Amino acid sequence: MRRYALLLILLATLIQTGSGGAAYAQDEDLVVDAILAQMTPEQRVGQLFLVTFYGPDAQAGSDIVTLIQDYHIGGVVLLAQNDNFSNEDDVLVQTNQLIIDLQSWAAGEVPGDESDSETVEPLQDAAPYVPLFVGIEYESGAWPHSQILSDVTRLPTNLAIGATWDPDMAEMVGEAAGEQLSALGFNLMLGPSADIVENPEPLVAGNLGARVFGGEPFWVSQMVAAYVQGAHQGSAGRLAVVPRHFPGYGGADREASVEVPTVRRSLDQLIQFDLKPFFAVTGGAKDEGSVADGLLIGHIRYLGFQGDNPRLATSPISLDNQALPVLLGLAPISTWHADGGLIISDSLGLGGVRRFYDPQGVIFPHRRVAQAAFLAGNDVMYLGNFGSNPRVDQTSTVVDTIEYFVRAYDEDPAFQELIDDAVRRIIKKKLELYGGRFNSEDVVPSPDAPASMQQRTEVNFSVAQNAVTLRRLPRESGSSS
Repeated sequence: MRRYALLLILLATLIQTGSGGAAYAQDEDLVVDAILAQMTPEQRVGQLFLVTFYGPDAQAGSDIVTLIQDYHIGGVVLLAQNDNFSNEDDVLVQTNQLIIDLQSWAAGEVPGDESDSETVEPLQDAAPYVPLFVGIEYESGAWPHSQILSDVTRLPTNLAIGATWDPDMAEMVGEAAGEQLSALGFNLMLGPSADIVENPEPLVAGNLGARVFGGEPFWVSQMVAAYVQGAHQGSAGRLAVVPRHFPGYGGADREASVEVPTVRRSLDQLIQFDLKPFFAVTGGAKDEGSVADGLLIGHIRYLGFQGDNPRLATSPISLDNQALPVLLGLAPISTWHADGGLIISDSLGLGGVRRFYDPQGVIFPHRRVAQAAFLAGNDVMYLGNFGSNPRVDQTSTVVDTIEYFVRAYDEDPAFQELIDDAVRRIIKKKLELYGGRFNSEDVVPSPDAPASMQQRTEVNFSVAQNAVTLRRLPRESGSSS
């Protein structure tokens, strides 16, 4: 037993001091288990959660620093609506500095203190250093779906890319997105949309508009796979790419930010249509570069899902512990998930989720929401604007949720096993982003990145030049043309 403990410490030391790449290549599962073995229940549970916060900085004693230091959260998502950044002249510098500060706190370093810039030393009685996911919602095109920042190339919409009928264009745009986001320090991109809209209905509240690549499953699959590959290439593999909204939002009748949408699809219809782009970036991917790092699960109800009762709808699929496991059990998804692909919920603070649990919007059962998402099969719970009144009580709500999970971890062996399995996948994915080792010098972005970033205007020009728009003119009454 003592020999095994020493091996775990040795492996963790190798990971953190720069020799971990070789160890990880030889036996990645052993390295992941070594890290997990050093983590307390609190540190394991914290890894399950992506959170949002308010404001453009991460000062000592702030809510977000408290969540990082004391509750060991797994990551953050930066949003313009939360004032994490604004479209001002210095937004790239400010965003880059915010990410530097966040990752420094996660590494146990005080931002701006250069007295100890070496890798964090491993502690035998504490968890090894695990960096944050720092994410952004990004689908190309216009705000708010891409959280566009000033001075970052305003890339074409997915629909404009799809109009080229050329996967090379999707790869080029994905490469530009990956290059710019990773340079700033983002390592998690919640996007692109892998949804299919066969019959656009601009007047319907749930219409995805220019956020989708098109309405034909084969071509949307090609475009999504190429975009994912490009984002990986542009970021040199340092950006986890997470297409959305699994298993398909294309026929939605409303926006999940207001109310959970309903899509009329049976399981067979989903397999034949909506799921094809997701298969193309999971178990059905043609090459390693086009394999997605995760899938974002939409808050969508499916009418007639099982096929035997067309009037019966699922719960929101992200929270349904009967329906979501069926989808995750499909061969292309199950093999990809078993190999380390992450299942990530959409924001659990969206208005649709709130109204699903309380149509009046008065009560927000945060524990129940997070637990339902986890038991349905999500590895990572995105606690976006999470609370009855998020600007006032979000931090206390997140803390209570984490503490609730910790108690369940201590009391329920089955729940403990589910958490450990999810945390293994999370650690494995983070190790993949950083070459099999966690070294703060590799993780914390360079403050010089904003000055070296270049506009990628040639991308927009190429897409515009290659795009083809087909318009069908309605026939006039009595016309034979």
